[in-house]
Amino acid sequence: TIPQFVNVPVTFTAGASSSTVITGVANGASFQQAFAPGMILSVFGRSLAGSTLSAGSVPLPLSLGGASVTVNGQPAPLYFVSPNQLNIQVPYETAAGTATLVVNNNGQIASMAFHVALSAPGIFVGSGFLVPFSSANRGDAEVFFITGEGDVSPFVPTGTSPPATTPLSQLPAPRLPLTLTVGGATVTPLFVG
Repeated sequence: TIPQFVNVPVTFTAGASSSTVITGVANGASFQQAFAPGMILSVFGRSLAGSTLSAGSVPLPLSLGGASVTVNGQPAPLYFVSPNQLNIQVPYETAAGTATLVVNNNGQIASMAFHVALSAPGIFVGSGFLVPFSSANRGDAEVFFITGEGDVSPFVPTGTSPPATTPLSQLPAPRLPLTLTVGGATVTPLFVG
């Protein structure tokens, strides 16, 4: 066909640094090597930020403690920064495939490529137990939190959350089909959002 177009992502890193180093990335809940748009991503390394700070509210900041992050050139909101770890949100605009993560710590730049899937769910745990509740009895309703569900509907802009007044029935939910098993038995969730 005419005209023919090919989009080729190109990453130009100015100011690459030997002091700011990314040593790895992980799903912010499971710490597995599985990544999706919208998820919390933990970035590990050295000299990633100038101080230790947490975001105080939403929308999440795009710069914190002298650190900023992009994924495929899109600004990534920050939950937490420290010299050795960043917790960021992978922008919903990130397409499946190879993505380039760039960390800028006061002008010192580091980058790393990682693979993004349509979804890569991870369940949050603390001390080996589900968060916020550590156990349940047979027949009880269990509440737990995940990240990595991928795109949601209705749309939520990256770095924001729905208003606190949003009815439960209108909270964003994963666009992709959801299956859940407990001990190998299929479970129908009471609520997903």
